[in-house]
Amino acid sequence: MDDLFFYSSKIFWTLSSPDHLLLLFLTLGVFRSRPVKRVLSSDGDRRARPGGRKLLWLSLCLCWIIAAYPVGNILIYPLEKQYTRLQPPLQSELAGVIVLGGAERVWFSSQWDELEVNESGERIIGMLALLRQYPDLPFIYSSGSGLVTNQQLKGADIIAQFLKPLGLHDRVVYERESRNTYENAVFSAKLIGEQQTRPWLLVTSAFHMPRSVGVFQRQGINVKAFPVDHRSIPPERQGIHFDLAGNLSGLKLALREWIGLFAYWLTGKTVSFFPSELLQATTPESSNKASHNGWQKIPPVNTTDDPLMGVTDE
Repeated sequence: MDDLFFYSSKIFWTLSSPDHLLLLFLTLGVFRSRPVKRVLSSDGDRRARPGGRKLLWLSLCLCWIIAAYPVGNILIYPLEKQYTRLQPPLQSELAGVIVLGGAERVWFSSQWDELEVNESGERIIGMLALLRQYPDLPFIYSSGSGLVTNQQLKGADIIAQFLKPLGLHDRVVYERESRNTYENAVFSAKLIGEQQTRPWLLVTSAFHMPRSVGVFQRQGINVKAFPVDHRSIPPERQGIHFDLAGNLSGLKLALREWIGLFAYWLTGKTVSFFPSELLQATTPESSNKASHNGWQKIPPVNTTDDPLMGVTDE
């Protein structure tokens, strides 16, 4: 069932992505506008198929609207406003830290044999800062492969390779089987084992935090949000900047996340459509305890030789 959801979501987004829809409208508009010979006409004149020009005008209008006004910012802002980063908790108040992958460009990293990141690189920066701030806490980096092909390329492996020369490789437990946010939570829950009373600090992009909190709560993991990588500003401070590529990218990001929230809510993968930290973590109907068997639990962190030692609770 998880495979069906994964591949269905890939197909659906390929067809419904705003840039692909614009291309589809333009293509249909051009073909529908081609003049064809009217078979039943006595004079043999050529007429364009109905609807072609309308599709072309619709595509043109949409391009101008997207280029002139950042609609994506308006849609992203409520997602990022849901959780604000407060003062980081004391080390004694947390069970550990979970960092969600997606910042690493797995294919490019494998080709160049070094870490290549995308716009979500602040997830990795945030992890490095927290590794220093919390020297005695366990860390989970959850990132498998979201690629339809080349599933052998794992984001967690790229990060492990990056952390090794920094002397931080052994500080992190790597979850390398997940392909989406839902599986991030499922496989992280298996690593964590029994539910702990203290929360786990959850690190991911701010726009991605509502969906992430919801699926982790659904798996019975008590999390505290640590959002990074903000992509929006308050709409009243947003001016009009002519940027078709940038605004289209923001619109794609926003629509994908809102569609993801709806799909996860519809399929019961999250506790609510727009989750809040105030909700109690809900253990799935079928307890995960049986599925924890065979998984290696997170070991205590040994920081004796850690070059980043010296940061303690105040």
